[in-house]
Amino acid sequence: MARRSRPYSPEEKAAALDLYVEKGVCEAARLSGIDKGTISKWAKALGLASLSTWHSEAAIAAATSKAKRLRKRIQLRLLEKADDLLSRMDEEHIDYKGNSLQGPVKVVFPKAPASACQSYATAAAILIDKYRLEMGEVTGRNELTGKDGAPLVPIVTRIVMEVPATDEGADS
Repeated sequence: MARRSRPYSPEEKAAALDLYVEKGVCEAARLSGIDKGTISKWAKALGLASLSTWHSEAAIAAATSKAKRLRKRIQLRLLEKADDLLSRMDEEHIDYKGNSLQGPVKVVFPKAPASACQSYATAAAILIDKYRLEMGEVTGRNELTGKDGAPLVPIVTRIVMEVPATDEGADS
């Protein structure tokens, strides 16, 4: 059985619809205390359904601006973290070794051992790769394209393709 909403005064209805136009149905419902479905029904009956916040140019511009700021912050953090990981290779390194009888034992190295350096370098390379993706840079050979948009053949492949074929069994 459908639940019936209480009757709303013309002032409440107008205020809810004003909020709907300015802020969207969710915010209008939250601020007015009127069910989203009720506000949507009123807006649709008055032809206001297309005036949702997410479709307004101001909302799109605000969301785009916020996304740009966040991406810039993320880009900076990616580089900072990569730099931190690379610097750890030359710093004191703490590791924990353990066996089943004594539990973990703290081991301090004056400089990171090769295995830790490899892990730091791998993590830093991944962060740098993600930074380059965020910046719109090429991150692999298969992404290289010419002015016409066609993929470029890597130099080594072109050189191999240009070398004349020789008879396999022939002596040079």
